[in-house]
Amino acid sequence: MLSYQHGFHAGNFADVHKHWVVSRLLEHLCAKPKGWNWYETHAGRGRYDLTGDQARKTGEWQHGIGRLWSERARAPDVFGAYLDVLDALNPGGELKCYPGSPLLAAHRSHPGRELVLCELHPQEFSQLRHAMKPFTHCHLHHRDGFEGVSAVVPPKSGRGAVLVDPSYEHKDDFTRIPRWADAVLGRWRQALIAIWYPVLERPHHRDLLMGLKAQGIRNVWRSELIRPAEEDPSQRMRGSGMIVVNPPWKLADEIEQGWDWLATRLSVDRAHSTASEMWIPE
Repeated sequence: MLSYQHGFHAGNFADVHKHWVVSRLLEHLCAKPKGWNWYETHAGRGRYDLTGDQARKTGEWQHGIGRLWSERARAPDVFGAYLDVLDALNPGGELKCYPGSPLLAAHRSHPGRELVLCELHPQEFSQLRHAMKPFTHCHLHHRDGFEGVSAVVPPKSGRGAVLVDPSYEHKDDFTRIPRWADAVLGRWRQALIAIWYPVLERPHHRDLLMGLKAQGIRNVWRSELIRPAEEDPSQRMRGSGMIVVNPPWKLADEIEQGWDWLATRLSVDRAHSTASEMWIPE
């Protein structure tokens, strides 16, 4: 049973953390003139209306991208690619629309740069199809993303990335992802695999982290953003984590460069957060 819809949470602190890292990964892919493929196992709807019923019901975006938006002119350069897409989607200067990762990737696509987006939720897929209609180098699949991506990798070019961003409605995703990632790496050794995970009251994410180690996966970078409980006591999610397998070599420095600016605006618990670390060496 699929019930999760990201519209209630779009643009929250976890989205900001995740999508900033995603934007940096895309910049590294684009640094060379060669083509690449961008895969997503759980694409969502691609574009989110911050004035709509779902976003207004929770108001989570106001504690996330809303805090960056008013100060974007003073943002460090490493936020440029991320905020440029937001500016393009909100030309009047009022923040009304928030891009999911498919739109962040689509704004960097052209012939030779292909997007393969999987989404199983029927309503989300319908919205995704509408959001991605202007982008011709995008292939949509209404199917289980783990199966869908596994069926089409590796790309002919050998270059690309996979974003794994489930809702974790199914708790076994925490244990499934390490096995799945290991199978993908067995077929595509140089794959850049980015995995988002929530830090919850019950530490299910530790199963994911320990699972990656148990599979023997190497060259793993991690960033984990934790917020104080008093910042938003009604929420079960304390933090946001990003794992990147085979990270670009400059990624760690870039995240460190922008961390203080981000942490100040999102009220990050610095004592328990990890800006950037090579979690499992190559």
